[in-house]
Amino acid sequence: VGIATVKVYSPRVLILTSGDEIQSPEESPLPGKIFDSNGPLLAQLLQQSGFVNVHREHLPDDPAIIRETLNDLLSDSAQRPDVIISTGGVSVGEEDHLRAVLAEQGELDFWRLAIKPGKPFTYGNLGGIPFFGLPGNPSAVLVCYLMLVLPMLRRCCGADAVLPTAMSLPADFTINKPAKRQEYLRVRCVVDAAQAVLQKHPNQSSGMLSSAVWADGLAVVPVGCTVAPGDALAFFSFSDLLSG
Repeated sequence: VGIATVKVYSPRVLILTSGDEIQSPEESPLPGKIFDSNGPLLAQLLQQSGFVNVHREHLPDDPAIIRETLNDLLSDSAQRPDVIISTGGVSVGEEDHLRAVLAEQGELDFWRLAIKPGKPFTYGNLGGIPFFGLPGNPSAVLVCYLMLVLPMLRRCCGADAVLPTAMSLPADFTINKPAKRQEYLRVRCVVDAAQAVLQKHPNQSSGMLSSAVWADGLAVVPVGCTVAPGDALAFFSFSDLLSG
């Protein structure tokens, strides 16, 4: 139509990491500290999902500083985000202040979901801005982003299909104990005897992000279900989840 360039609005996404124990990967390791993995993880996931206007802030375990920082961000039109995604500070620990500040200064729609990993997931709004409170464990951050946050962001941008269609593939592992929460297992899809099957990483701890590096995607085990070899499970590959 003869138009060479167009202006495109890119939603501003703010990532809030929290915790006095968090330190930057650029710093030398300090006693009692852990490197920030959630901030870089979320920033890269958002960029791979097409959200390039991403900013990060770190909050200490101090309710007064948390309130002041949030007030400053919301009152400055140049910094005011369209979406806030936090990690940590939403569980029940003595230093988990972020959820309390959200409930105090905004609206807390719900807290906790029957999923594993990701039970402390929180959703609400702060000054009319959607607020996603993710747990502090990195694998829980990954699962909550892919299965909850990203679909919501896509819907807000006008997309109809917000999750890819799951593949149904047989498991090659056993889970004898019925799941009390819907579980998202980090699995690898391999070909065994000319058939694709799902292998489960042996360490499904929500703090173990290296299992996601090993895996191809997530297998879903519904509430109350056990798994025997050959049972079909819904499988979402990471590539399909990120590409939409």
